[in-house]
Amino acid sequence: MFVATRHSRAPAAILRVFVIHYPTALKKYVLEKQSGLARETVRSWLPTMEKWGWIQAEAAGKSNAGKKMIDYNLTETGCFQASRLNPTLRPRMKRMLGSRYRQIENARTIATRRRMKYYLEAWLSTITEALETGTAQPGFYYCLELTTDKNGKVHLGKRSKVGILPTR
Repeated sequence: MFVATRHSRAPAAILRVFVIHYPTALKKYVLEKQSGLARETVRSWLPTMEKWGWIQAEAAGKSNAGKKMIDYNLTETGCFQASRLNPTLRPRMKRMLGSRYRQIENARTIATRRRMKYYLEAWLSTITEALETGTAQPGFYYCLELTTDKNGKVHLGKRSKVGILPTR
């Protein structure tokens, strides 16, 4: 099960507000007030969540002060992520999305496996190079760990002190 960290608490709180009001479009002000997060936290997370495809922004006219107003809507991917970050919302999201929930979950699993394969190949090439040359940077340390959960799902872990992380 997913465990919330300090990096995931803000998006979890924001997505929870979206789910409560789904399918209504929300303004930043509502998200700020109902999530209980600081104004700047919400405002810094919204563009990131939009880039990830969790929410969509739509122009909503201008305010009395002449500023551009934006409405934010939760996407299907955002619904799925809300269920991951807020496990208590999972049954509700499964009902809301129906068969799309499983499709999104499968697509995410496939993408994760591709990413895992890419990194694994890069890590193995780094280790192979060190073994073939017989030399490495001082303090070189690499540990790959493959484990499975009770359902047989594979999890890949990596720890290194000095190593090359591939970039895409």
